[in-house]
Amino acid sequence: MRSSTDQEDFLMLYTEEMDGLLVGLRDRRIQLRDMAILVGLMAEMSWRSGKIRMTAGALAKRLGIGVSACCNGIKRLQQELVVARVKEERTGEVYFLINPYIACAGGSQKRSLIMKQFRQAMDSE
Repeated sequence: MRSSTDQEDFLMLYTEEMDGLLVGLRDRRIQLRDMAILVGLMAEMSWRSGKIRMTAGALAKRLGIGVSACCNGIKRLQQELVVARVKEERTGEVYFLINPYIACAGGSQKRSLIMKQFRQAMDSE
């Protein structure tokens, strides 16, 4: 049980955009496993920055699936503009971002900043 002084981490899910994921499932562009991968990524999202500092291998281990299955799921989520893999030019840091119109940490200013980073990552792929 949390004490009153613990920081409570949370993120906002935008239900309107979740409909697009359900359509992707229905149309078989994404798989049920991909949704589990997305939830796994959401669980690791920093509430401060929106960054997900987890490798595909670590996520696969946490979910109990193979690394190749995890990588394929991430690739499908990237194709659906749900997830972006980011490599910082300045530091070389690699992390994932979730489209902030699906799930976002922070308010509207944070959402705008994450969307800018997300678009840059998608444009570089």
